[in-house]
Amino acid sequence: MVRIDPTGRVLFRFSEPARGPVYLVGDFNNWDERSHPMIRRNDGSWQLALPLAPGKYAYKFLCRDGWYNDPEADDYEMNAWGSCDSAVRIGPATGGGPNATETHAAA
Repeated sequence: MVRIDPTGRVLFRFSEPARGPVYLVGDFNNWDERSHPMIRRNDGSWQLALPLAPGKYAYKFLCRDGWYNDPEADDYEMNAWGSCDSAVRIGPATGGGPNATETHAAA
């Protein structure tokens, strides 16, 4: 799940039953598999907030069990390996929404 928090940061949440740690991986971090560890919440979900510029970003969640797409993503797009990535659009005016001005290429 992706939401915009009150400060304008993009809040990513992973709620699937999976063994941690969980990492947020996407084109915003050049698909670095360890640079964005998520924080485990008391309810068992994982969460991370990032300041992202307006645009469209592809992402996935990575844990010991493998790669996961976000079942509540704004969109999905095919990647170079023939599978899908989750995608989120960040709008310029409100910090969120479907009116992206720039697209960030998926790795």
